[in-house]
Amino acid sequence: MSLSGGLALALHGLLLAGAAVLLPGFADWAEARLGHGPVPPAFGFWHELRRLARKETLRERGAAGPAPLLPAARVGVLAVAALLVPSFAAPLPGAGLGDLPTVIGLLALARGLSALLALESGLGFAGVAAGRVVLLGAVGDGGLFLAGFAAAVPAGDAGFARLAAAPWPPAGWLFLTAALALLALLATGRGPFGGGAAAGAPAWGEAALAEAALGEAAGEFAGSGRDRALLRFGDGLRLVIWLDLLVCLLVPAGMVAPGAGAAGWAIALAAWAAKAALFTVGLGFAARGGRLSPHRARAAAGAAVALALLAALAMLAARVPA
Repeated sequence: MSLSGGLALALHGLLLAGAAVLLPGFADWAEARLGHGPVPPAFGFWHELRRLARKETLRERGAAGPAPLLPAARVGVLAVAALLVPSFAAPLPGAGLGDLPTVIGLLALARGLSALLALESGLGFAGVAAGRVVLLGAVGDGGLFLAGFAAAVPAGDAGFARLAAAPWPPAGWLFLTAALALLALLATGRGPFGGGAAAGAPAWGEAALAEAALGEAAGEFAGSGRDRALLRFGDGLRLVIWLDLLVCLLVPAGMVAPGAGAAGWAIALAAWAAKAALFTVGLGFAARGGRLSPHRARAAAGAAVALALLAALAMLAARVPA
C-alpha cells in the first residue's frame, strides 16, 4: 500500500464516520422542511447520539450469549460495507477484497442482525414486524442484485472502480437510475416508504408501524445507552452506504485516483459534498407526497425489481452488434 493510498483510505474512513453522524439529521431536516410537520434541528441526530452515549446501558436480566453483542456486530458489518464502497477516490487500497455483490450480502447480513435483535426481545408484535421487514428486504435484495448485474454488463466486472468508469447506454442508465433510486428509498425507509425521524430505525420501509415495532423491540433489549447509540449509528452508516452506491454507479464524475494529490482530493471531496447535498434535498422532495401503506410499499419493491430487470435487458441489448 502506497502512502497516498493509505492516506486516501484513512480520509475515506473519516468521511464515512462524519457523514454517518451528520447526514441523517440533515435528511430529517430536509424531509420536514420540504414536506409537512415540525422541523427538527439539522444536528439533531448528532445530539441524539451524544445523549445516548452518555447514558448507562441497561439490559434485561438473564441476557446472555451473543445477544448483547448484536448492536456492535451490526455496526461492524455496516462499517466494512461502507469502507468497500468508494466515496471520493477509486480504487482504494483493499478494493479487491470486495465488490458490489459483497456489499449487497453485508447489507442483508446487517438487516438479519437487526431482525434477530428484535426477536431477542420476546415481543410477538416485534417478531411479526421483523418477519415483514426481512421478507420485503429479500425482495429488495433481488432487485439490487439485478441492478448490480445490469451495471456489471457494460463494465465487465462488479468491482467499484470498473463500475464507476463504465459507459452507460442511455436507456439502461435511465432504468438503472429509477431502480436504484426506488431501492434506496425502500432500503433506508426514507421518503414515502418510512416514518422518517419518528420511526426509530427504518429498514426497507415496511411502514412506520412495523419500523416502530423494530425500534421498540431493540429498545426493550438494548435499553438505552451505548447499545441504542450503536443501533442509531448503524442507521446512519446504512444511509451513507446508499449515498456512495448511488454516487459510484450513477454520477461518478468528480472521483479521482488515490494518487491525485491534495488538490485533486479537495476537488473530489467538494464534488462528493455537493452530491450529498443533492441527495439530501432529493430525500426531502420524495417525502412531499406523504407516506405509503404497507401494501403499496410491497408493490414499490416489486416495481424496483421490474425496473432493474428492464435495466439489465437494456444493457444486454446494447451489447448485441447491429
